[in-house]
Amino acid sequence: STAAAAAVSTRPSSVQTSNIIPVGKRSLTSLYAGVTGPLLTVGLIQSINFAVYDSVRRVLYERQLRRENDRGVLVNCLPDDYLHYDDLQNVAVASFISGGATSFLTSPVTMVKTKQQIMQWSFRKAIQ
Repeated sequence: STAAAAAVSTRPSSVQTSNIIPVGKRSLTSLYAGVTGPLLTVGLIQSINFAVYDSVRRVLYERQLRRENDRGVLVNCLPDDYLHYDDLQNVAVASFISGGATSFLTSPVTMVKTKQQIMQWSFRKAIQ
């Protein structure tokens, strides 16, 4: 029983194990591995996302107006009315379409980021 007590007392506690530094090339820079690709493309991707969303929402609102005009509802339209008067269904469809387009465009960037993080590669090596 004394040997068991000695074995239990030498086992590191959870506080002690959290302070252990992994062996290898891990450092502060490994925390930011894989950030180069997303930093270079985030502005472009966000602008494409918002442009697709706004364009689809505008087109859907114009279709909504045509349907209302066909039913005999007289509609006066200002250029930014789609921002205030379109159906929630138009907003949802525009969101789904822009999200799909964005995920299609960000997949290669995600692959590069993952290669950089897992393999500790530079941005140049990850895009090859």
